[in-house]
Amino acid sequence: MPIPRRRTVLGAAAAALAAPALAACGGEGAGGGSKTLRYTLWDQNQYPAMIKAAKEFESQNPGVHISLELVPYGQYWTKLQTAAIGGTAPDVAWMSTLTFQLFAAYDQLLPLSTAANAASIGAANYPPALVEAYAWKGQQYGLPKDYDTIGLWYNKQLFDKAGVRYPDATWTWSDLRDAARKLTDKKAGVHGFAAEMSNQSCYYDFIYQNDGFVISPDRKRSGYDNPRTVEAITFLIDMIKDGSSPSMAEIVDSGSASLFQSGKLAMTYQGSWMTPQFAAVPLLKKYGDVTVMAKGRKRATITNGLGNCVFRTTRNPELAKKFALFMSGKRTGEIQAEAGVVIPGYRGTEKAWLATNKQWQLQSFIDEVPYAVPFPHSINSTAWQDDEQTYLPQAWAGYDDIGDATRKLADAMNLDLRREARTA
Repeated sequence: MPIPRRRTVLGAAAAALAAPALAACGGEGAGGGSKTLRYTLWDQNQYPAMIKAAKEFESQNPGVHISLELVPYGQYWTKLQTAAIGGTAPDVAWMSTLTFQLFAAYDQLLPLSTAANAASIGAANYPPALVEAYAWKGQQYGLPKDYDTIGLWYNKQLFDKAGVRYPDATWTWSDLRDAARKLTDKKAGVHGFAAEMSNQSCYYDFIYQNDGFVISPDRKRSGYDNPRTVEAITFLIDMIKDGSSPSMAEIVDSGSASLFQSGKLAMTYQGSWMTPQFAAVPLLKKYGDVTVMAKGRKRATITNGLGNCVFRTTRNPELAKKFALFMSGKRTGEIQAEAGVVIPGYRGTEKAWLATNKQWQLQSFIDEVPYAVPFPHSINSTAWQDDEQTYLPQAWAGYDDIGDATRKLADAMNLDLRREARTA
């Protein structure tokens, strides 16, 4: 799921993570007898499934107690870093692909295996893009407990009214643009598509579908001055200019999901994580559906997934690793799928998730996995994500030329990446 932009101590105090922890306080009972593992997470919606999975681990491992610690997302990363610096980190914690590298780079995590030997911990059972995302300098630090991709959600009632055929896997960008224009009904206040300045759910996808990039594979260079990246952003902003998309201000005020739920938006790119929310809307339950995103120069979807990582300060490293693998494993995947909140990371366990809303083509999200691209990130992603929020709104709102805005963004991002390289 998307990781909201944040200004926390993650960037400013990153160097502090390099300091050795004062004490190994992550768990209890390193010797014989009962042992307690602390497990930290943030999503209230997933909490019941995590409790159920933890209880099953306890039943399989007599004498082990799992203490779940639910921390609100707005406080999660600050508290986790503070705990890591002070030597009081949990034994196992949820990690995201955007933040994982920071903790790995400053030696706060224990590897589960070498990256070369990841098959020994079942890596072949997970989306390859996310297995790779949790590897760092030859070590495998986590496996995804879940994953997400982005789909083209649409309102069949609005399509029928406009006489436009439903989108499918044959659609290209041209089909998307043409349909958006036909579906737009200004008198009814309906727009065809939301050209939203949302990274994972929109413009990152377009960039990679156009064979552009946000950050180079070696994470040393910005892609915002790449012509194909600029071309993708231009395609989106042109949809605002021609009126087939709401303006940036309208999207910010109402939210693309809300516009879609109220029948004022015919199509929107939204993540698989929106399925439970859309399922609660009678209009979408009856007239909504989803398919794969339209193809650009190639197919691509941005994927993200939460991983279970073990902190170095744990007093029970082998037990903590065993628990981390269980919470990303097959049985936990089955439990997550039955809950219907997220797509489980373990291959084959997603069937129950698909069954939660059979009226929709949810298989589309899984069909996109072969061409999924990991959410662009670096050690200190927050620095250049702030740059995105500084320069891109000026282009989206029409206050700055697209080429000028992306060039200034590329310059700022490259400066951040050089600074990052010096401190890594």
